[in-house]
Amino acid sequence: MDGKDTDYSGNMDIPSFRVLEREGKLSVGNLASAGGPILVVNKGQKDLDFVAKGVFERILFTTDWSPTSLRALEYILGFKKLVKELDIVNVIYDKLTVRAIRELKKRLIETRARCLDEDIEAEYHLYAGETASEIILAAEEYDSTAIVMGLTHNQRFRDIFRGRPSCRVASRASLPTLIVP
Repeated sequence: MDGKDTDYSGNMDIPSFRVLEREGKLSVGNLASAGGPILVVNKGQKDLDFVAKGVFERILFTTDWSPTSLRALEYILGFKKLVKELDIVNVIYDKLTVRAIRELKKRLIETRARCLDEDIEAEYHLYAGETASEIILAAEEYDSTAIVMGLTHNQRFRDIFRGRPSCRVASRASLPTLIVP
């Protein structure tokens, strides 16, 4: 995977990120070695002006409230001048109790309120199923222009053979995917 350092902060006062072209499967090594946020794009797109193209207008933010997920949210808030809509998504992959579902809803509401406080229009959604597939489905359903997620370091046993959700999403999604370590 080829990479190019890119800094779009200029006069926009937005966080910088590195751009990598999507070529086959990604590994945590590819993503973690960049030392900062990485925007994974389709082949031939790494030289685009992502700010001018409106890549950050409709973001799908996936969260599990892990430390990297919370860093990804803080990173998004740095783009608030560019974000018109934010869809907050959590994917349930196990059976949950009613209490756990209520707690998830409470966290989604709190995350949405945080975005609204920053003048970012936000809605929350709960999906169930295979994490990467559900994230990609949500991005399609909400006509997202980019996916933003934290780099998942911890993984469930079944992910050892399939790869981490953040790597699977970045490898399979057809739209730019920003991974925040």
